[in-house]
Amino acid sequence: GDKGILRYRGYPIEQLAETSTYLEVVYLLLHGELPTQTELENFTEEVRDQTELPDGVERFIATFSPDAKPTGMLQAAAASLGSCYPEARQIDSEEIRRQQIVRLIAQMPILAALCARHKMGLKFLPPDKSLTHTGNFLSMVFNRSEGPYVPHPVLERAMEVLLILHADHEQNCSTSTVRMVG
Repeated sequence: GDKGILRYRGYPIEQLAETSTYLEVVYLLLHGELPTQTELENFTEEVRDQTELPDGVERFIATFSPDAKPTGMLQAAAASLGSCYPEARQIDSEEIRRQQIVRLIAQMPILAALCARHKMGLKFLPPDKSLTHTGNFLSMVFNRSEGPYVPHPVLERAMEVLLILHADHEQNCSTSTVRMVG
């Protein structure tokens, strides 16, 4: 806040940015503690298992004009996911809520990459499950060939840190406003 200190669940952001991956921080935000190696491997696999977009989402994005605002396309695409998973209406089920959370974590980078590639006039590249979560996003956005993509380690780490810094807004003014309106 006023002191310029940013923490996620008690962990200083500097520590997380230096030593953690984005998915470790996501796990921390969901569970309150950083994961053990086994917990991280299980969570990473759970996220990887949800990286297939529902039928029709790619066609839906293709209906937008290439000069459409990317955030508008992304908002619409994310909203469309709600109609693809009817079980998501079972908001009292903790298991289904968790499944929806994991789906969003897995599919938002894919939607963002799909919107970016549409805007650039490029064909969509499906996720590469051999890459890290962040490396996969970079591949889907920047790969200009249909062959394997190896993200530059410095770029991949920079993207990890960027995602970590934006993973939680705590209770700043805009977050407070959205929560109050909601």
